[in-house]
Amino acid sequence: MKTDDINARIARIDYKLRTQKKSVAERIGLVQGELCPDINDLTDRFINNRFPALSNNELERFLPTLNVDNWYRENYGFKITPDYLNLKEIPFVMQGNIYYFIYPEKTENCNIIDCTNLPQIVKQDLTEVEIEYLQNSFKCGRRKLLSVEYLEDVVQYRDKKKSSENDFFAIPDKLKDNFYLSTETIDFTRFAIEDLNLAIVTLKNTRSYQFIIFPASQAI
Repeated sequence: MKTDDINARIARIDYKLRTQKKSVAERIGLVQGELCPDINDLTDRFINNRFPALSNNELERFLPTLNVDNWYRENYGFKITPDYLNLKEIPFVMQGNIYYFIYPEKTENCNIIDCTNLPQIVKQDLTEVEIEYLQNSFKCGRRKLLSVEYLEDVVQYRDKKKSSENDFFAIPDKLKDNFYLSTETIDFTRFAIEDLNLAIVTLKNTRSYQFIIFPASQAI
């Protein structure tokens, strides 16, 4: 079977599994299993040179499974972890996987889908419901960023006022309406603390960093 034919078959199986909300990690093994149901036995015999050697028919069934890793690397070879020094990367969940919004300086007229690290194979098949979810998540993330920026402004202003000898220190216009933290800023700070607590408890119970990626990223 030609490589193009194998890749087309992998793509069809992958699409079916995506509609079933399977994660990328799950799909790789499932695709290999569908291409070759007895893959475990054949892999063991192929790698360890166990008897009996693979027949031509078995080899023909087994070899296409070697394309699966390359196909997923080419189609899903995207950054799956955020830059922890960049607060403008906010995680969201799509089709069982964690992706990230990368917020530009101006978000008014940007294409929200292009502000994600979604691989092209996912972008081209997004449903209307998924697009609406992205739009709502994007707006929510933008509000979080604005809250963080406001919090930074308040902290910086308080530090300047504390160190100033001027009793009539001028309040910046953007802080005049509400010098103290807004309700939304307080809420997001509380959510961040809850996410951190969840990450800590999860790490204590599982000893696995994999399970704390999402709450820790969201807290940041």
